[in-house]
Amino acid sequence: MRAVTKRILALVLTLAMILSLGLTVQAVGSPVSIELNGTAMELTAPAYIDGQNRTQVPVTIGPQLGLTYQQKEGEVTFVKGEASLTFRDGEKQAGGMTMDTAADLSGSVGYVPLVYLARFLGIQVAWDGASRTVSLTGSAGLTVADISSIQAYTDMTFYGQGLVSVEITYRPGVDVSGVTAQSYILEDRGTLSPDFGRIEIAGVSVQGQTVTLSIAENTGATSNNKMIYTGDQKEGSRERNAFGIYCTGAWYRDVNGVIYYGKEDTAEYRANTTGMGYQARPCLELRLRHTGEAESASACLANEKGQYNAGGLWKRTIDANFGEGGFQTFEELGIQVESTAKNAKDVVPDQYVRGYLYVPEDYTGDEEVPLVVTISGNGTSFWILEDGTNNFGTNIMYDAATTSWIGKGAIVVGIHDRSIMGGNGEDYDYLLDDVNVIKYLLEHYNIDRDRIIIHGNSRSTMAASTIIQALAGQPYSAGQDAADWGDRPRTKTLDKSVYDFEIGVFLCNNGLYGGQGLWTYEDRLAVAKTGLRAWIFDAEQDFNNIDYVEEQIKAFKEAGYSDQWIAENLRLTCFPSELFYYWGESDHSTTRINGWYFDDAAFYGPDLEIVDGQIVYNTKLSDGDTYTLDCRGSAAGSSKQGYKYTVYDELYQEWALDKKGASVTAGAPAADQITSIQATAVANFYGYKVGTVDITYAAGTDLTGVTADSYTLYDRGFNNPEFGEVEITGASVDGNVVTLTVDQGTDKVTDRSRETYGTLCTSSSWYVDSEGNVHYGDTQTTDALGITIYPNTIKKGLQWRENMDLVLCVNSDDITTGIRSTDGAGTMLADTVWEPTILADDLDKVELEMVDVGWKAADYTMLGDQGEVPVHVIYPDNYDPNRAEPYPVIDYQCGGGVCYWEVTDGSTTPANNLGCNVVYDVMMTEWHRQMPDAIIMSVNVHSSTVENSAKEIAGVLDYAIENWNADKDRIILVGNSQGTLISSDVIRQRPDLVAGYVECNGNLGGMASADTVDGTLANSSLGSWTEEEVQAMIDNEVSVWMFNGETDGDNPAAQQDVIEIVKDLYREAGKSESWIEEHVRASGLQSWKFKDWGETDHSVTKVVAWYYLGQPYMDVEKGTSLKAGDTYQYSGKEESYEKYQYTMDYVYTVYPESVAQWAKDVFASV
Repeated sequence: MRAVTKRILALVLTLAMILSLGLTVQAVGSPVSIELNGTAMELTAPAYIDGQNRTQVPVTIGPQLGLTYQQKEGEVTFVKGEASLTFRDGEKQAGGMTMDTAADLSGSVGYVPLVYLARFLGIQVAWDGASRTVSLTGSAGLTVADISSIQAYTDMTFYGQGLVSVEITYRPGVDVSGVTAQSYILEDRGTLSPDFGRIEIAGVSVQGQTVTLSIAENTGATSNNKMIYTGDQKEGSRERNAFGIYCTGAWYRDVNGVIYYGKEDTAEYRANTTGMGYQARPCLELRLRHTGEAESASACLANEKGQYNAGGLWKRTIDANFGEGGFQTFEELGIQVESTAKNAKDVVPDQYVRGYLYVPEDYTGDEEVPLVVTISGNGTSFWILEDGTNNFGTNIMYDAATTSWIGKGAIVVGIHDRSIMGGNGEDYDYLLDDVNVIKYLLEHYNIDRDRIIIHGNSRSTMAASTIIQALAGQPYSAGQDAADWGDRPRTKTLDKSVYDFEIGVFLCNNGLYGGQGLWTYEDRLAVAKTGLRAWIFDAEQDFNNIDYVEEQIKAFKEAGYSDQWIAENLRLTCFPSELFYYWGESDHSTTRINGWYFDDAAFYGPDLEIVDGQIVYNTKLSDGDTYTLDCRGSAAGSSKQGYKYTVYDELYQEWALDKKGASVTAGAPAADQITSIQATAVANFYGYKVGTVDITYAAGTDLTGVTADSYTLYDRGFNNPEFGEVEITGASVDGNVVTLTVDQGTDKVTDRSRETYGTLCTSSSWYVDSEGNVHYGDTQTTDALGITIYPNTIKKGLQWRENMDLVLCVNSDDITTGIRSTDGAGTMLADTVWEPTILADDLDKVELEMVDVGWKAADYTMLGDQGEVPVHVIYPDNYDPNRAEPYPVIDYQCGGGVCYWEVTDGSTTPANNLGCNVVYDVMMTEWHRQMPDAIIMSVNVHSSTVENSAKEIAGVLDYAIENWNADKDRIILVGNSQGTLISSDVIRQRPDLVAGYVECNGNLGGMASADTVDGTLANSSLGSWTEEEVQAMIDNEVSVWMFNGETDGDNPAAQQDVIEIVKDLYREAGKSESWIEEHVRASGLQSWKFKDWGETDHSVTKVVAWYYLGQPYMDVEKGTSLKAGDTYQYSGKEESYEKYQYTMDYVYTVYPESVAQWAKDVFASV
């Protein structure tokens, strides 16, 4: 009562102060404290939390933060050095920042939002909800003079080779502990114009005296950027301006460093009368200073002529992709291929062909390797002026078309040839230059002549088409005028005794596949006879190759190729405008899109969005599905309208490097040559999934034509028992055995759904009964094998399948003629060549124990009549029940649907789901891998009665202590969903058994609502426990680590509430802050981690088991890594989640230990 009275009195006094100062009604509320670098600040008026959950502070805080300020009616300006920040009453814009709240300058004391004032200063802000304290940390007063050196790093970005990080090393003794991204101003010239602009810093990390700035991978699209930029309905243009990128746009520097830009001379630039641009700068022109410092104080990487400033703070930039182990120039490598431009009269002569070459580091010359040839588009082709000014390097730095091939096992050459528009080819023959480079490489390296791949982009698709036809023995013209390229007289031919090779694969990006007259039908037929494989990439508002593909299909058929071969080896993909619009790129940039997105991921259809630079599919199509485009802009009314493009679940580079198209008759031997098939199930994010399939053929069988595409593997789906394809990613041959590898990545269909084939677990939607009948849905149906699927009247599922129902199809066989492993319901066929599946990754170590807990447990009748409880156990390696030192125990309790169920009441054929807790995720086996000296167990309890289930688990633990040599003092419970309530109840009933508790997507205690938890024990998830039960948990020093997903209903708010209550309880028990930090923890998982796998945020158990048992949780935000001690909050980006108001203020901490290491530390402390 006394404490309550004091709180009321304090609130009354605070209210009186607020009213006496004439503050707004919004300022009324619980007091908020402000700390600066650990010291409480004394404010002239109280801070408060506004309606947007932002802390508002009086403007008089300015001088305490090292700022001067000027206030006038409705406006206040803060000044630091040459920098200033102005807030206006009621406005949500300040200093270029868009705020989610506004300043309130209407009263006698003005208020501004602290977080945005801190951002201006480069100060970190942290919120402690329990003490209602805002902590400000920062290193004020840093100057460029405090820096000893700066190191820039570049790598390939969406816009080409550009800045990705900067390391700033400060002099000894300089305090850098509080720096943030807002502490720095980093600038460079733009691509759109040579004016300087600010480079966005995504984050900072500090290691000793070195601060590392991570550069944001954000769009450079400007406010002028429009989606529809072509056709009658165009809205405007596409436009972007990127900074920190080597390649310029419509501007360049001459050999004297003078910048040429625009139509007229200005004080800074000369008019660009040559029309040249797209120049690879020799040096980024980075400028760095601290927030508040004058621009003149900046540390500059380059001098005023754009050359490296050797006397400055900046070291020479380290450029990934180049130098030893990467691309090197022909000149650096001593490669001299004479150019036909050496005697040119219409352009500046050049003696040798220019270019870059990459040779894999493991290349020895003993084995043949593919050759990838990339050629430039028109604007990025090589040019040189009379004074020597040129753009060499743009061909490789402009996008990832060339560098993305690094590490793919091929030799890669980027030829920087010329595109002399309007030239007739008399003085310069680009084609001879290009094929002479290829010829040189064939003579000096062990190249696989069947795998010469040419990558064309815009103008170079026309050049590549001409090269392909010439190497196919057809006459050609060297003229390059795009308007009449195909109409030029074809007076030249290649001597095939000299140029005795052909192009094997053509990757055609935003250009022409022999179109617009480039190829006559005779050319197409000659090309078809070479077996040229091609993948053409168009975009919605750009080139259209539909008709040219149809013409080539006709030629292939005349040349004797089958429909199957053509469908596999001639592909047309068209990208939607959304992919380009986000980046401010025209649809004429498929080369950028492919190099950035699709060198490591397939394209799954046009129903997508770009969110923070990442593709998010609203609808994710599957291999073989077709799609159409909206056909906006110039595509409207074209043959693209209604055209059905095909989805290929394959990476274009892997497809290009494969030999699958080398032979018209390539394929696997007939199925009757197979003597055995062996599948292996491996650990996977989703549980256990088929990982490899070994196909053994009769001795002497010729397997030279085998590829991954020679086979199709089917199984029932996780969600739906209908059969679907298990994705095969590769095939290898060893003697008479073909090994298929199966994709282990995401199976997401949408952000929140997925379908997995080839997994040992069913979903909650279907099951197989004890007589082998499959039950699913509400009506009786028949599957692809003619097997009856019965209704799921009991609404049960989540079973450990006896066997996967794998079907292997060879070549053109379909599922009805494929090789079946089972009867379709999990029972192996007696006469199949399939062997029983190998259970790998420790799944084979799981044993079933039937445990007598001391009473007859109910509802386990299908397992026996003694009332024993089923327990799955993985015993320690070299387990000895008589060992002197007892074994620690990890007990995993699965969620409600996965808990044991059985149906024996006669309502349907008996069934149960024994063991689903083992294969639904990898929690048990991963704990064993991390702690091989522990007993890992999971009790198959029912979920219906929490108290009974907890009692049975406690009984099993007592049994394990007595019979399995389990250590009574070293037991950790791990709970999932409903399993967290059950595990919590074990703690409530028997705290003496529990050393620690890991909570996943659930609670500690019982259920709690986000709108009722308030920091009190009574309203928390522990509110249903008695005071004595709570105290017993504290007295027994139960350690807790809670994990919840960002949008998992009430769980995040309940977690944040109860974890602080438990911390306070341990403080009251006398525990130190360091002890509490080590033993009482909460972590919040952001939604992106779940969406990557097509899971809801209620799948924390899968995420923790797959990632964080063995490694610390530091990848809080996608693409970044925090360090131990850093703090973070939820992202707040999920629009459908309605409970952010309860969770966004909570600040989580990054911990240095993995969950398994934490468990080991807990065991060590008991």
